[in-house]
Amino acid sequence: MGALLRAHAELERGHKQIEALGLAVSEFDFICALGNTRGLRMSQIAKHMITSSPNVTRVANALEARGLVERVRSETSAREVVCRLTKAGERTFAATYARVGTFSERAIKQALDTNEQNQLLSLLEKFTSRIQFGEL
Repeated sequence: MGALLRAHAELERGHKQIEALGLAVSEFDFICALGNTRGLRMSQIAKHMITSSPNVTRVANALEARGLVERVRSETSAREVVCRLTKAGERTFAATYARVGTFSERAIKQALDTNEQNQLLSLLEKFTSRIQFGEL
């Protein structure tokens, strides 16, 4: 458990770099989910994100208040609402996505070779699909 907590702490240090760009990690994650799309339903965004579904709405509200996303009626269904990046959101995506991706890729490649990265990915996918915490 200690190794997992230390790894989490290192990831948190990486998150501080994202926050230095003016975005909470969940906001960056949301913007990345919408990047290079014409918009997505909230349920689709939730599938792309690492946060809980109720938190997706909170993040959308915060980004909408900042003028980075907007919610509009779907072109195919009057009942569906689609969230999409505004022009300001598109600029934020363009300014941060590649920068954070390069930063993250460099850090991972410094820590693990390609084979180790693949092993870690496989183990993390297995771990997250199987772990279930009950009540403490």
